[in-house]
Amino acid sequence: MGIVVYFVLMAQLNVLPNNRAIHHVLPVKDKNDPAMKKNVFIFVFTLCLISTSYAGNTEYQLGVDGVACPFCVYGIEKQLSKLEGIDRIETDIENSLVILIMKEDFTLNETSIREAVTKAGFSLRSFTLSDKAE
Repeated sequence: MGIVVYFVLMAQLNVLPNNRAIHHVLPVKDKNDPAMKKNVFIFVFTLCLISTSYAGNTEYQLGVDGVACPFCVYGIEKQLSKLEGIDRIETDIENSLVILIMKEDFTLNETSIREAVTKAGFSLRSFTLSDKAE
């Protein structure tokens, strides 16, 4: 997508060499036209907003032994929510997984997670940084 944005922007600014073919698709009357400059600015600004809104937060998957019921989930979520930087906690009772979605620019280490899980009365089976980002 970046290369397409580059060519569209360069065509609008009329700086591409031999861009006659592009002018048929994106006609530019005057590269110094204030309305055109405003449109380019709005376009670039919108792209920046879109790209930052899709930046994913860090997500951890915890394998926790002993999670079997909603009461277990409540206990572990209560302890984990005390940790700084956690945005959301999701649980999968069937697979004994707890998924932690972090706030932007926050990370966790295995030691702090292990302590919180142990305080809740469970044992940490696995601690992995998930490939899946929101």
